[in-house]
This record gives sequence, structure tokens and C-alpha cells, in this order.
Amino acid sequence: MKRALIVFQKNPVPGNVKTRLAKDIGYEKAAEIYIFLLAHTHQQVQKVNADIFVYFQNGINENYVALPRYFLAHQAEGDLGVRIETAFNEVFNCGYQEVLIIGSDCFELDHEIINQGFDALSNHDMAIGPAADGGYYLLGMKKNYTFLFRNKPWSTSSVYGLTIHDAHSFGLNIHILPTLRDVDTKEDLGVLMELFNLT
Repeated sequence: MKRALIVFQKNPVPGNVKTRLAKDIGYEKAAEIYIFLLAHTHQQVQKVNADIFVYFQNGINENYVALPRYFLAHQAEGDLGVRIETAFNEVFNCGYQEVLIIGSDCFELDHEIINQGFDALSNHDMAIGPAADGGYYLLGMKKNYTFLFRNKPWSTSSVYGLTIHDAHSFGLNIHILPTLRDVDTKEDLGVLMELFNLT
């Protein structure tokens, strides 16, 4: 089975990343946290048996060019739904049969959970990992169900519930992964620092 993992990320430019968190800790510190999250994300994805497609929102970072199994691309123009739908289309059109997408904000996401998402696709139409804030940190499919990305209030607490509703309405068989936490607020940062013994 030909598997691909899509990673959505930005380059860690102060003022462009973790803007909600930056309101409490400043732009420079928020960018440092994002650099930590990026490193964690890529440490985990490199342990997964899949090709890795990194989709950048604000310019391709050439530091990833030489990494094995990595393919680099620009995110499409438009809202998050348009960007996710387009990335899935492009990767499925490359001949992959199981495709997962993740972001780069979830410090609790590890390679084992990513592998659970892929494994679930052997007998489910879709795998999804709910985030504690009401979004989702992972979505996996064997074909691009584009309706999942239409008419969603992105960056709100209702995204996950509406996605599940649409998937059930279409009759999809869904595997739900553990609920994990993104780092978007000062409270999330406190949990992150405790888990990783950061100071």
C-alpha cells in the first residue's frame, strides 16, 4: 500500500506563527516555541513508513530539500479548507492510496499515533484525531472526500463536530484517534513545558 503523510507548516518567522500565544509571551518567544514544535513534528514523521509531503504556507524552506522521502510544495491560495483539499488532491494524483494530513502544532502527536491512523485505513474510510480545542490534528483518507473541507468555520471549536457530522451523513466508516492538545494558548504552553521538562 502506497502511503503519504502531508505536513502543513509555516516558516518560523516572528509575527507569522503562534500569534494567539504571542499575545501573552511575545512574537520572538512564540517563534521559538514553534521551532521546537517543528523539530518534534519532523522527528516523529521520519519514523513513519510513508513519503512525506511538506506543504509550506509562506515560502519553501530549503533546509528540508535533502531529507530522504521528503517532497516540498506550496499551499494553495484560499482558506484552510481549500488548502487541505488541494493538497489531498495533489498527493492522491501522485498515486498514493492512503494519505494522512497533520499540522505542526501538536506536541502530543507521535509516530505511534500517526501509524495508528494509517493502520485504521485498512478497514475504515477515514481516520481522524480530535484536538482538545474542537479542531483536529490528523485526518486520513483513502480518497479525497472534498465535502469535508467545504463550509467549515475554520479555527473554531466546531470544526471537528461538523466534520464528523458530514462524514456520518455521507456514510463513512470512521476511526477516531485519541484527543490531543495543540499549543495555541499560554495554558497549552504550560502543559507542554511540564511534559518536556522545559524551563
